[in-house]
Amino acid sequence: MSIVGFNFTKIYSEKKAPIAGQVTINHKTILTDAQIDEVTLGIVKQKIIRVLFTFNIEYQPNLATIEFQGEVLWLESAEAITELEQSWKKDKKLTEPTMGQLMYNIISKCNIQALFLSRELNLPPPIPIMPQQATTPETTNKSKKK
Repeated sequence: MSIVGFNFTKIYSEKKAPIAGQVTINHKTILTDAQIDEVTLGIVKQKIIRVLFTFNIEYQPNLATIEFQGEVLWLESAEAITELEQSWKKDKKLTEPTMGQLMYNIISKCNIQALFLSRELNLPPPIPIMPQQATTPETTNKSKKK
């Protein structure tokens, strides 16, 4: 149905060494827990699922780390909440449509914050900012002729 809340509970960044040479940037998103909770929306109490996550970016070889922990509050129908709870208890996974929407929101919000932190630490951006085009002598010569 919809996300009604998104909160960071931990934001951590560390630059361990100056950036030099080839840098590999690895991302990892883990759903650490899913809990049924109740919130009051207006005058009505609603059951929600509270999904806890960890989002980690590693600059290799051992150059820097950016980590976020947080929670997403997911509103669904009572039947869907029960199904999500059972799926989590059984396999530590959520249903496919829910998982896709949750991961999209977690990754997009964390990447934006990571972009700001990387700028402050003078790190390469953790997401591609502009597409890179290979320059060949043919493309260079064509642009000079115009």
